[in-house]
Amino acid sequence: MKKFAIVGYGNIGKACAKRLKNLRDVELVGIFSRRDITSEFAPVYPQKSIFDFSLDEVIICTGSANDVTELAKKLVCSFNTVDSFDTHAKMREYVEDMDRLAKEHGHLAIVGAGWDPGIFSLARALFFGVTGVDAQTFWGPGVSQGHSEAIRRIEGVEDAVQYTIPIDGAIECARRGETGLSDRQKHNRVCFVALKRGANRDAVREKIVSMPNYFAPYDVEVNFVEKEELKAHAAMPHAGIIMGRDKEGQSNLELSLKLKSNPEFTSGVLVSYALAASKLDMTGAYTLPELPVSILLDDVMKFV
Repeated sequence: MKKFAIVGYGNIGKACAKRLKNLRDVELVGIFSRRDITSEFAPVYPQKSIFDFSLDEVIICTGSANDVTELAKKLVCSFNTVDSFDTHAKMREYVEDMDRLAKEHGHLAIVGAGWDPGIFSLARALFFGVTGVDAQTFWGPGVSQGHSEAIRRIEGVEDAVQYTIPIDGAIECARRGETGLSDRQKHNRVCFVALKRGANRDAVREKIVSMPNYFAPYDVEVNFVEKEELKAHAAMPHAGIIMGRDKEGQSNLELSLKLKSNPEFTSGVLVSYALAASKLDMTGAYTLPELPVSILLDDVMKFV
């Protein structure tokens, strides 16, 4: 019986717990959180107490903006870990740090195991291998969990939801094989923000629109609303498109993803790779393109 744990209990953590609870040969030992919470799926413990347990896999479900990197570096010194870190600009540095620590302590870390980075990373690698041209990626329309969490971390913010909106004209340009589109030309970001009492709207808006990697490269719309109004944004759909075109323009490759629930799909990726990792005799840190898809499957040949 493999012993698993979840660190962080937001939307992704809850979805992972639900999946793990229904699996045979896996014991969800506990959920480790900094908050005072309860769960129907497993006992809840203070986050810092996780080092008192013997575990086969730890699934990290905290936000990428601040938590994942430092927390994961501590956890991988004691456990095998899987996370869905999603800040593309910081991924190389993060992988290098995790690889060094994982090898020093004899553990395996699978990083960026979401849908992007993650499943879309696999598709980009495949498209480049086939066409020799970097694939172009568009996200949305839908709710970005990482960007929403980044806003919630700003002082004065009570709650927030952020929608990523691809620009239709940019998608058509990409389909024609045009390249070199900037982040600002490809996407808009629309934010709905509920403030704490007494918070300064102008200060919060400035922190959002100037946030490196998350909002600074884009045109950003910030809407301040009452917390009750955010209930209308409770659903968390998301979508994305990857497209590649060979140098001669003879072939177009395109993959689209439309999710009714971003957390549910992301939890599926995390749990699948955590199960695979528990069977691997490897150390170091790996992204999804570095691992064979066969580790997810019992019978590869049925798909050939």
